[in-house]
Amino acid sequence: MSSTANSSLTFSITSQNTHALQPNNNISRNSLLVRRLILSILSLFAIISLLNFIVWRIIHPLPPVFEVDSFCISTTPPKHSPLTSTAYDIQFGITNPNKKLSVLMDKFEILVFHGKNMISRERMGPVYLKKMSKKSSNIPRDLPHLHGKMLKFKSIRWSKRGVTFDVKVKFQVRYLAWSWLPKRADMEISCRDLSVRFLSAQGKGALMGGRRECSAHFQ
Repeated sequence: MSSTANSSLTFSITSQNTHALQPNNNISRNSLLVRRLILSILSLFAIISLLNFIVWRIIHPLPPVFEVDSFCISTTPPKHSPLTSTAYDIQFGITNPNKKLSVLMDKFEILVFHGKNMISRERMGPVYLKKMSKKSSNIPRDLPHLHGKMLKFKSIRWSKRGVTFDVKVKFQVRYLAWSWLPKRADMEISCRDLSVRFLSAQGKGALMGGRRECSAHFQ
């Protein structure tokens, strides 16, 4: 009887221990699956990022080419007096030099300087250019215009030699090779020493030397 009782007791304890271990095993198994899933996701992300980096290094996107096609100023101040305000018109020509990439440019900020003084800050809408597309007078969206904005000058006088301005264009560019993983970059275009000659009789000024190409810098 004693032996039978001991056997029953041992079986009962073993059975209870087995049932108690099952939840722990399930928790461990679930934790392992979660860790493996997280590791797989991180590995996939790392592989995609590496491939994306390698592909863009091979493609080597070129910055858009900006040119100032015209920079016109019109005003009618009293003779021999400083310019207090005037209207200006800048026309940019933009070219996408990339053979395999379209570009989308947005978040434009256009700054006009006379010397160290910023005399105008303007915004401009997005610009989309297909591969190797160039400026065209027949496609206004490829030649963004700034019409009739007011500049406030502080000590600029009439000069036959011209008045020099600097223009900076800041924007964000997205290079589009496929519908996913576009490459984004912040850019700054610098158009320096834009000399505008005024004709005092007409109260108008125009860019000297014709079209001017600007320098581009990734920020």
